[in-house]
Formats: sequence, C-alpha cells, structure tokens
Amino acid sequence: MFFGGLNGFNAFYPADVGDNPYVPLVVLTAFRKFNQVVAFETPLTEVREITLSYRDNFFAFEFAALDYTDPQKNRYAYKLEGFDRDWVECGARRYASYTNLPPGTYTFRVRGANNDGVWNEDGLAVQVVIIPPFWATWWFRGLVAAIVCAVGGLIYRARARNIAALREREERFRALFENAPLGGFEVDLSPSPPRIRRANEAAARIYGRTAEELAAMLLSALVSPEAEADLERLLDGLRAGETVTLESTHRRRDGSPFPARVSAALQRAVRRGPTAIVIVEDTTMEQAWRSEEEAIAEERRRIAREIHDGLAQDLAAVRMRARLWHKMVDEAPQQQNQIAAVLRLPDDARLPAFMEAVLFRIVQEALHNVAKHAQATTVWITLRVEAGTVHPSIRDDGVGFDPAILEQAERRGHVGLKQMRERVAGLKGTFALHTAPGQGTEIRIVLPLVTTYPPASRETG
Repeated sequence: MFFGGLNGFNAFYPADVGDNPYVPLVVLTAFRKFNQVVAFETPLTEVREITLSYRDNFFAFEFAALDYTDPQKNRYAYKLEGFDRDWVECGARRYASYTNLPPGTYTFRVRGANNDGVWNEDGLAVQVVIIPPFWATWWFRGLVAAIVCAVGGLIYRARARNIAALREREERFRALFENAPLGGFEVDLSPSPPRIRRANEAAARIYGRTAEELAAMLLSALVSPEAEADLERLLDGLRAGETVTLESTHRRRDGSPFPARVSAALQRAVRRGPTAIVIVEDTTMEQAWRSEEEAIAEERRRIAREIHDGLAQDLAAVRMRARLWHKMVDEAPQQQNQIAAVLRLPDDARLPAFMEAVLFRIVQEALHNVAKHAQATTVWITLRVEAGTVHPSIRDDGVGFDPAILEQAERRGHVGLKQMRERVAGLKGTFALHTAPGQGTEIRIVLPLVTTYPPASRETG
C-alpha cells in the first residue's frame, strides 16, 4: 500500500505487518499513605518490601507497563495475596488502593500488557508487612494467656485451700460440738417454732434423752411452760442478729425443771437457711453454791461483828481470823478452781479490834472477787506492820483486767472495789490497784496504825 505525502510517499506491505511482541516491564511508580507520596531510601524500582503500622489504614500503589508503542492501550491486573481472592482487572487504570487491612503479611502483585495484549505474567511483586499493635502480637497474647493461667491457678489453689480450710473448720467445729462439756444444739430457725437439727452428748445427759431424740424435737419442748417468754426473747434477739445470753428454766425428760443458762448465736455461712448454735448449761450446782456462799458470807458478817465488839485485842486474834480466812479461801473455791491461798503475817504485832474488822472485810471482798472473776490458781495475802503503819496486800495470778472498765462496772452494780476504797479512806489510808490483762491483780493498802476508830467513818452492825 502506497500513501503520498509532501516529500514523497509511504509504502508498506500488509502481509508484513505483525502484532507487537514486546513483553512490557512492570514497575512501581509511586506508593502513597493517606494520599501522600512516601519516599524510600532505595530507588522505587528496587523496593521489594514495605512495612506499615496498624495505624496506616489507607494506602495505594501506582504502577506502569514500560511499553510506549500505544500507552493508552496498555492493560493492568493486580492482586493483594492474603486479601484479594482473584486478580482485579483494572483496564488502563494504573493504581490500586486498600483501606483497613488487618495486621499481617501480604504480597502485592501487578501484571501489565502492551497495546496488543501481550502480558507480562511475572509482573511485579512487593511484600507488604502491617505490624500489629502490641496487644495483638503473639508474645503479648502469650503473656496474657500465661497471666490468665497463673491467676486461674492461684484462684484455683486459693479456692482449694479455702475449701480445705472450711472442711477443717467444720471438722473442728463438729469435734468441739460433739465433745463440748456443755449442752449444745444446732437449731433450724426457718420453721416456726424452730426445730432442733442435732444435739451433742452433753445435751443428752442434761435432758435425760438421747441425742437422736433431741434432734427430732422442737426447741420449745425443752422449755418449762413458765419460761416461754424467755424463749421468745432468745428468738427475737437471734432474729435481730444478736448474741443472746439469759437465765431460764428448762425441763428434763421426766418433766422435772432445772435452772439453765442459755447462750445462742447465729451460725454464719450456712447454705441451708438460718441456723443458730444454742449452748445450755445446767446451773443447779451453781445455784446451790450461791446459797452456800451466802451462808458463808453471813458467817463472815457474824464474825466481823464479834471482832467489832472487841473479842480479840492482840495478834493471836489476828492469827485466829487468818485461819478462818484460810478456811474460806480453801472451801469456797473448791467448787470452782481449787485456788491455793498463801498467808504471810508478822510474828509479833498488835492491831486494834476495829482495824481487824476493816481488814477482815477488805480481805473478804478481795477473796470474793478473786474466786468469782480472776480465774486464778494462787492468791497471796500479806500483812506487814512497820513504822506506825499497816501494809496489807492481796495479789493473785489470775487473768487481770483493764482498769478503764471500773467506772462502767460500778454503773452496772459491781461496787466491791469502791467499797474497799471507801473503807480505806475512812481510816485515812491509801488504796492502790495494780492490774492489766493477763498479768494478775494486786491490791496494796497503807493504813495509819491508830488505836481508835475515826468517828466520821465508823461502821455499824
């Protein structure tokens, strides 16, 4: 075919015209993050790996096929391995963009074709690494898993220890409950009236019934009819969450009544409903002892009156009364804890009869307090006479107490120490109390040795 032109003509033979056989080279022309071109330290054509942060959630590739025969007819296809399932045919468009890719490793591949559709199948490949946040890394997840396992193990072991400790406490409680010297009941407060769940052997002995019989009874069946109001007070206190102690009258299997001291408290952490532990003490012997103590006290008052009337004027009389004190100390505590009494007196001393009476009453009250409150095993009674003064002292090895409670105790009617102070003050003497919890108690008195009773403080009777 011939074509004329200004400078001649052009000619070609159609049979000699063929397709463009050139396989175009595909190159990366730009990489953008958030539409901003990224500069690399190496030439862009040599970049084979791009590292991004998980925050770089929008990026794009620009590429080109290096065939200039008819560039507008060049064609492209791309694929992000690990994200795109198939090749994306994008025609003459020379860019690809991605958003919100999860962290990981991808490979971006792009192929190009020339104007006659000859494709570069190998194309271009660039690895893209998106770094995850630290909380999404394997080591962080492993650390969290390890911590969770450790905490879970600690919780499991703690729970196992708690269960074991709970079982041990339950076993100790059961052993204590079953072997307690006082009558014990576990009472179910859910029904009305409350029902006994179990009873120990001491309760069986007190009531003259078997423990199995008691465990099938109502709590009200143990109380004498005249003491039903006491039972209501007990239950009202338990419902209010209080620990209740009261004196009441209960009855044995044969119907005979007996005096009882009852203490009750709610049982904590019980899944079967509200329950209470009720402790019952038969106080028959205690009341008999109280009656005997009253008789002893009356005898002491009679002897004190005799002393006051002047039956003894010398130290021999003091020794005679000392033997009586020994007897009182030895006999009365026999019913409690067998308190040993140690008495130290001077070999030669003379005391006025009225002073003997005051000392007798002071020692009497002190021994009464030791027997009732001190829980002592030994009490020492000492009397010294020197330089016109008399120094009596009473010391025990009991539990002692906090002197700060004295004022409150006096308000409740415990006035023994107060009366001792008043007697000593009546003789113009000094009274000192030394005590502390766990350190016993000692009373030290200093009296002037006078021959006549001060008229303003004389006692009668």
